Parts: sequence; C-alpha cells; structure tokens
Amino acid sequence: MSEVKFSPDLFIGKVELERFKLFLDKNGWRQHFIQKMLSPGVIQNKYVDPSFQNGKVEVEDLVNFKVRIQQLKAIDKEGELISLNEIKKITIPLQDTWYWVKCSYLSTSIEKGTFSVDTQGNLTGSLSELTKILRGYPNFQQRIKFANATLNTGEYDIIEVISDTSASLQGSGFQAETDLQLQVVGTFTPGAVVPDANKFPFKYDSCTIELVQESITNTAPSKITGKEFYLARIQGRIEGGSTYVIEIQDKRTENLLDNDVYKQIQLLANSIVGFEQIRWQNDFSNKNMNDVRVGWGVRSSTWGIDTTLNEVFLSNAEGGLIKDISAIVADQFTGWRLYSPKGTYATILSVTPSGGGLKCRLDKLIVDDFSADGGTTLYSQPIIIVPDAEEIEIVFSEVGKPNEYNYTFNINEKYGVCAVPVNSDTSTIYTVQYRFKNVADYTQFVNFADDSTNGYYNENQFDTNGNLNSSPAPTKTTYAGSQITLLTSSVGGFSAALLAMLLGFKEPILLNGFDVVDGGGNITISAGTAFINGKIVKAAAYSGPSNIYLNSAGNYVSTLPAGESVLFDPLTSQYFDDVLKRHTFKPYEVISIEQLEDDYFDGTGLGKWKWKKFAKCNGQNGTVDRRQIFDVGADPDEAEYNIGQIGGASEITLQPNQQGKIKVAVSSDDIGGGTDSVLANIKINGTTVPRDGGSDQTSFGTEIEIDAQAAENPFDNKPPFKPIWKLMRLP
Repeated sequence: MSEVKFSPDLFIGKVELERFKLFLDKNGWRQHFIQKMLSPGVIQNKYVDPSFQNGKVEVEDLVNFKVRIQQLKAIDKEGELISLNEIKKITIPLQDTWYWVKCSYLSTSIEKGTFSVDTQGNLTGSLSELTKILRGYPNFQQRIKFANATLNTGEYDIIEVISDTSASLQGSGFQAETDLQLQVVGTFTPGAVVPDANKFPFKYDSCTIELVQESITNTAPSKITGKEFYLARIQGRIEGGSTYVIEIQDKRTENLLDNDVYKQIQLLANSIVGFEQIRWQNDFSNKNMNDVRVGWGVRSSTWGIDTTLNEVFLSNAEGGLIKDISAIVADQFTGWRLYSPKGTYATILSVTPSGGGLKCRLDKLIVDDFSADGGTTLYSQPIIIVPDAEEIEIVFSEVGKPNEYNYTFNINEKYGVCAVPVNSDTSTIYTVQYRFKNVADYTQFVNFADDSTNGYYNENQFDTNGNLNSSPAPTKTTYAGSQITLLTSSVGGFSAALLAMLLGFKEPILLNGFDVVDGGGNITISAGTAFINGKIVKAAAYSGPSNIYLNSAGNYVSTLPAGESVLFDPLTSQYFDDVLKRHTFKPYEVISIEQLEDDYFDGTGLGKWKWKKFAKCNGQNGTVDRRQIFDVGADPDEAEYNIGQIGGASEITLQPNQQGKIKVAVSSDDIGGGTDSVLANIKINGTTVPRDGGSDQTSFGTEIEIDAQAAENPFDNKPPFKPIWKLMRLP
C-alpha cells in the first residue's frame, strides 16, 4: 500500500492530505476490497441478519398506499457503500401500476440527527453528535449551514459547543425553525473568500431511493449494472371496490458475494437422510451392481406462492425418511434451502403445517424464479428443500471386508442413486454414512437414522420394467444401525458383455429360433427368444398371414404396436447376426461380397430383411455408382485421385502421339548423270521426304521422323478381373 512519509518540519497542506487520502482509500482498502468482491449488491449476511431484513420493502399503510424500506447496506462495483440508516417511507404514486424500487449510491454532507434553532441562535439537536463534528471559541470557529432551511438560509459560525445536542451560533436575525438538516461548511482562513466547491469537507455514505414505473410487464426497467440495484416490485390497488391491496415482490436478487462469506459449517442436524429404494441395476444379467436411492431433502410437485408474505405453500412432500407431508413438524426445515424451479434458492425462516400442507416463509421470494409471467402461471417443476450445504458425500463400507465406495451429489438434486457392487452370490451387507460439504469445509461422517416404521422398497419389489409390483402388493424393509443388505439375482444365463451389447443396439433382436417358412401369403414362424423394449421375451410358434408383428409381450399382432416390435413381411431384419452386421459396419462404409440374393433388394438396389440399412452402389439411395469400376488409392495431392473423382476407361483408341515415331530414309540418284531422277517425289503418312543432292537437289537421302496414324479400332484396356457386388452401409 502506498503511504505518505511524515517527518518533523514537514509542511502538510492540501496536496499532501489529498494524496494521503488517495493512498488509504482508492489505492488502499478500496482496491483490496474490490479485488476480493465476486459481485456487488445488497449485503445478505445470514449470520448477522438471518431473516434478511436488509433493504426489505414492506407494507406501511394500506389505505394511503405507503410502503417502508428497512435500513439498507449495499456495495456497488466501485466499492461505495450504499447506506440507508433509517427506515424510509414512500407512497406509491398511481394505483394499478407496477413500480420497481431502486437504490444507488449518494455522497452527502448532511450530518446525523435533526435540528432546531431559536431566535437567539441557540442550536438544539436530536440524535446528534455535535461535540464530534463542531468546535467554537477559543479554537478556530467552524461554520455551518442548514441544508433544508427556508428561514435561516445563511452560513453561521459556532460560538460554543455545549454538548452533543446543544450549541450557540454567532449572528443576528435568527427565526425559530425546526426539522433542520445540518451541514458543516468548514473552517477557513479568516477573511478568505471560499468557493462553494471547497465547502462541506465531511462526506458521508448515503443512498438514493427511486420508484421506476414498469413499461414492459414483469420486466425490470433498465438500470446501471453494478451501480444501481432493485429492491422490490410493488403495486397498490383496490379490489372489489373496497379492499386495499399492496402487492410486494422481492427483487433483492443481486447480493454482495465475497470470498470470505463462507465459514466453517457445523454438523447439520438432518433427521431425514434415508434410503428410499434399492433396485437391481440390470434385469437381464447376473446382477452384481444394485442402485441404492438415497434422499436427504424433500420434493414437492404441488405448490403455490405468496409474494407479499414471501411464502411457499406445499400441498405434498416426500423424500428420505419423509414419506408423506403429514410427517413434517413445525420449523423442521428452518435454516434449510428451498430451491425454486429455476435452480435458485432462498433460506427458510419458518415452517408451519397448515390445512394439510406446509407454509414455508423465506428470507426472499423472487417471483421470476417461480413464474414466467409475474406469478399468474407457476412453473410445473417440483420444489426441493434440502440442508444448507453445497454437496453430500455418502460412503458404503462392506461389513467384514475392506471394500469402501464413495458417492458425491450436489445438494440440490432430488435424490442420489448409488451404483453399489454386490460382492457375493447371495447378498452383501453395508454400513452407510454421510457428510455435508460447503466449499472446502466438511462436517464429520454420521450414521443414517434408524427407520423402523417406513423403510425402503428392496430389489424384489420391482418388476422387470422397474415398476413396483402390483400383485402381490410391495412391502418395505426397515433398517437400523445404518446398515442395509443388497441382494443378488440372475436371469437366464446372459452374460454382462452380451447384455451390454444388446442394450447398445437400441433395437429389437431375435436371439434364437424364429425360423420362417414362406408359404406365399401365409408364413410359419418357429418359437424363439427375443430382446424387445429392454427385456427378454419368449414367443411361441406362429402360423398365419404374413405382415405380422411380434410385440414386447411375446404376442403376434396384425397392427403396429406401441414401443419396439419385430415385423415379419414375410422375412425379418431382426435376427441377431443381421443386427450385429448393421452395427459392425459404420455409415457410408463400403463392403464387397460375391454372392447376393436379388430378392433381398428392391428395384433401386435398396436392401431389406437381412440387408436392411444396406444398398447396392449403383448411384441410387445416396450411393456412388461403383459398377464396372476398379478401386485405386486416394491421393489428396493429385486432383484426379481425390475422393469422389472417377477416371480411366475400359477401352481406349491409341492416338498418333501415343505410338512413337517412324524413322524413314530414302536414297536415290539420277540416271547416267542426267538431270532427271527415277523418283521425283516421296511421301509417307502425308510427309514429303526432302531432297538432298547436288546443286539441283536431284537426289534423296535425308533421314526423317514421321508420326504414326491413329489406330482404326479401340483395344481392351482391363487387367484380368472377377465381378463382385459393392454395398454401402446407409446412415
């Protein structure tokens, strides 16, 4: 931190003091504070102000449409303290109109207290501290001013400060006046003319409160982010001609968040952490993992809100040890978190059973977290009430063995599902404990409370679809000593690896049987075992019309059923080998095959039955026409070998420039030395052989190269080949 070095004989003037102020303030504590601040806003300290009264807007006078604002402390992004030191009352200007209550920082020179002055210049204060702010003779006199005076509007010197509430002023012509606000003008060199800008040396943190009329329904008017904050949305109206109503919706959503706000948490007295159900994780394999569902809070699907009272009313609730809302007692969840459908939470101040339901009063209720239209229509998602922590950690310790398994969940989840191993052929016993976490702080591990009344549904109470059995009626297993037993079961010899494969296919599969004999309109299907809708299905033999469906109950039906089914028309595409083939090859992958049944493809080359999801590469159905084409390796550096290009030809006709040159030389001479040659002219392929002889050019003898003529017929350019089919796996 910067500093001013004080020493003897150092003159301290305005410049030095201004820099001293700068080093302490903007370059000192304020800079440090801003760097630590995560976000500015209204201060919410649940340890000092557990009911969050800071800046709360409440009804003051229904008939006159007045509200009051509680004392306020907030911090803006510049580190300025927005301060309202006394309750402020304001009147709603217009009925049936929504207003937003806004606060912002204000620097003021108004001193604490209210004052009055009489005709003799005697100053009297209420809740004032005159001895701390004023001085008179024999010291340099201070000068004061009344900020709101209408009669005593001058500046007055102090003669004497008698007490915190009494002083005498110098001057004449005073008039009796009350409810005055006092400002200290300052102490200046006698006779100096002081500019107004240099007056009022003492500045205090204050705030401006404004009512901003809403222009778009349930939408906050614009404001300066980080410097202005909304406290509430309010409306005054008369209902039924005689009922005065002031509706207040809390809007203190921007809260100061500091790195030091989190403190070491104590063990939370949570009496409802409990087991809700245990299910086999897999219904079609040797079961070695069971899903244990643990609840630590309650959830409600039917609820309402009262924005004026900051209350949420729950009509039902369950979770953990709580199986019905009637089991919840008054204030059982005080201090807990209530999570809204939008994922934000408020602190519960009180819990009151009422009319078969539960009233939860909150420290704040932001209507937009529960409704998209200002409270007219509520969200359909459930309300969640959980302990005041960030996470819960659950540990399963196998009894008699060193095996231990840990699971961590966010506190605002409805419940946690722990996949816990079963390490024996019949059952495994676990001791289970939990602890809570806030940031980096943990509670100690504690046992689950005993439940000898309600208990949980164990593995045998569910059918293969994961639903509770209807007959016989499901029963619950109670527990004590924080111990539970996980059961082992197996079905039909399917391995875990095979089951995982079947589930990954995400389509029905015929595992064995289902041989089809097509009789031309009627078909016969042998009995078999299938995997449909995630479960094993055994089906009897069938004989009857084609175009028949096998449903998830193992029955044959003539119309398409809901959910997964297998179609026989007359053949089918769902044999295990065929499904495996479809999932082995990736979309757009091309395969080669010698033998192919034409009956398994339509006129466009699109495959069906065993070749479902495949097509012939004939240029149709999104394929490239690969008929009568050899493969060649792609080369991105050569344009003609880029993917998608087609080149070459099965037959070619050689051109003159593809056959080389013909070399020709002709010799001749004249007859008897005469002037006439035997050969007067020689042409080959249209090229004249030049003469080369004496001065009269009478002889031939020069060797020349002549282009060959184009071939008359094309020739076969293909290497030895054997045709095969090219099929593409369709996406």
